[in-house]
Amino acid sequence: MSLVLDVNKDFSDFKVNIKLDVGNEIIGFLGNSGSGKSVTLKMIAGIIKPDKGLIKIDDDVVFSEKNKINISTRERKVGYLFQDYAIFPHLSVKENIRIVLDKKRKDHYTYYLKKFNILELENKKSYQLSGGQKQRLALARMLATNPKIVLLDEPFSALDTDLRWRIERSVYDFLKNYNKTSILVSHNKDEIYRICQKVAIIKKGEIIEFSDKKSIFENPNSIHTAKLIGIKNTATILNKGEYIVANEFNQRFNFKTNSNFLAFKPDIFSFAPKDKYIDIFITDLIENPGFLTIISKNKNSSDFMTFDFKYSDICELKKGDKKRLYYNINDIMLFDY
Repeated sequence: MSLVLDVNKDFSDFKVNIKLDVGNEIIGFLGNSGSGKSVTLKMIAGIIKPDKGLIKIDDDVVFSEKNKINISTRERKVGYLFQDYAIFPHLSVKENIRIVLDKKRKDHYTYYLKKFNILELENKKSYQLSGGQKQRLALARMLATNPKIVLLDEPFSALDTDLRWRIERSVYDFLKNYNKTSILVSHNKDEIYRICQKVAIIKKGEIIEFSDKKSIFENPNSIHTAKLIGIKNTATILNKGEYIVANEFNQRFNFKTNSNFLAFKPDIFSFAPKDKYIDIFITDLIENPGFLTIISKNKNSSDFMTFDFKYSDICELKKGDKKRLYYNINDIMLFDY
């Protein structure tokens, strides 16, 4: 199974230009709200028609502006899980599954209900279900269609923490053994990392970075990607010759670079001497399970820096303290754009 996508869509105030060629992989779409993630899924599914381009699912051309091909959503055999579930409220749980099964498979509905732990709800109307139960029913019904490709648009957003974890594991187990193209849209970077094999970073309607998840999360190519994967300490660089200043933090770093942006993870610093250091002023301390976060905001700065330390690695600290933190220069991320 494979997906070839090369589409353009002009919404007058927003343009989408997406190119993607993937095989039997679980792909994550990561981007800010309004970047074009959900629009791209809807073009694959046939809900939104591109202005130009080509969409191939396996060897089947389902859209070609050049050859005037636009196959209907139903005939594309796409499994699409909407954010609002799109289940039939007047039908029972059982009927919601049976309605998408062909005649020979009508009695197989129990397999899908068992898979998502809702068999005991089979005779309930879907409007009687909780949000989590509706989510599980929507997932079960989507998979019952035996789709060629699976599209998941924020599938876990309505679930509480415990249920989210359980359903996420069920979906991951299914996708791992599904051996077809799957695409997950999520604002949750951790969700993307746990489930997906590759990640596409989408910005203003275009894929600006596409690679395996480890490469994306460990070595982002841009300051935009660094922010998306959760790196909070990001700043533009003012080049002062022998040293630089992280502008938003008004923080001096004693090394030279021609890059335009820097970023650093909050856990790269230590109190033990290393090759480089910065001096900070502690403006706040935040206790977390297993670690302490130091907040530092310098005079005349527009943003604050965060530093994370295990409780076992720190001495007694208090607001107002001035501290020297050490780092290795190779742990500072530098970007041209």
